[in-house]
Amino acid sequence: MTFSSLCGAVARRTGAYNLTMMSAFSHTVGAIVAPRLALLVNHVLASEPVAVQRLRSHAGKRICLQLRDAPTLMSWLPSGLTVTVTAAGLLEWRTDDTDRADLVATVDASNPAQTLASAVAGHRPRVEVAGDAALAADVSWLLDHLRWLLSAEAQEGF
Repeated sequence: MTFSSLCGAVARRTGAYNLTMMSAFSHTVGAIVAPRLALLVNHVLASEPVAVQRLRSHAGKRICLQLRDAPTLMSWLPSGLTVTVTAAGLLEWRTDDTDRADLVATVDASNPAQTLASAVAGHRPRVEVAGDAALAADVSWLLDHLRWLLSAEAQEGF
């Protein structure tokens, strides 16, 4: 048996990816990406005083963002990201007690390419929301009214 035929047989039997190892990778990626994502969102929020004002009334509340129906190939991504609204009206990434959230926003991740293309085109992805109605209304307002054009931010030296 040649090496290439052996590798092909193993890949057919076990799949192309070791999803058990991907779990550890997922935790590492989450620990690296989540705080930076929170910083990026805070940068956008801080650029609009009305945005932080709307969030200040929700200080201490937790928001959990979850991905639903993500393809197996995306199983390395963290399944959820939890943030707390601070007294300053910004977001703080949480690593503890992620099961308790005042608002859960679930994004349909079944077609990541389409979702990304829609987001780049300026369209909001489909999001299901459950939890605190007032917080949901303010988060929805933020998504609809903030300037989320990050390419301009990157050119300005963000």
